[in-house]
Amino acid sequence: MKKVTLLLAFLLVSTSSYAQDFTILQKNKFATIEDFKKMRPEILKLANYILNTPVFPKTKNKDIATAYIFTWGEYEIDFFGISLDDKKSRKLIDGPDELYTIYLVCFSKIALTNPNTHRNMTDAEIYDIISKMLAEYCSEKKNKLKPSRALKKIIKKMKKTKKI
Repeated sequence: MKKVTLLLAFLLVSTSSYAQDFTILQKNKFATIEDFKKMRPEILKLANYILNTPVFPKTKNKDIATAYIFTWGEYEIDFFGISLDDKKSRKLIDGPDELYTIYLVCFSKIALTNPNTHRNMTDAEIYDIISKMLAEYCSEKKNKLKPSRALKKIIKKMKKTKKI
């Protein structure tokens, strides 16, 4: 899992853009547990940034933000308190690599938005929230992210109930 995360982070950081400069993030070093905890508000801002911009075209800023979230998440995994590796989640992100990226960003946002509450939630409850966030993101044509089969079913169900 760590190898996949590091490979994905490397691939995401390897593209460039001419947008707002996020290189300041690259100068922040995670050296102690306190460094990770101090960065939680910044990570939430980065997650919101990623969830409010289309996947394509890739930009240097999105790549830096994503890599930063991945680095933070790798060491703050105990903060999350649940497993990311289950059959249901794999079906949800079975598609473009960007689905996995947005999945982890959604996961980070949930953990940071509800730092105490998410620990009392079941994996199923967290899965439901993430799947709805992913479905909403993928249903926006401007985000240019093709949903997995599982997400297509969720999007269809949400459209029927007019939740999208």
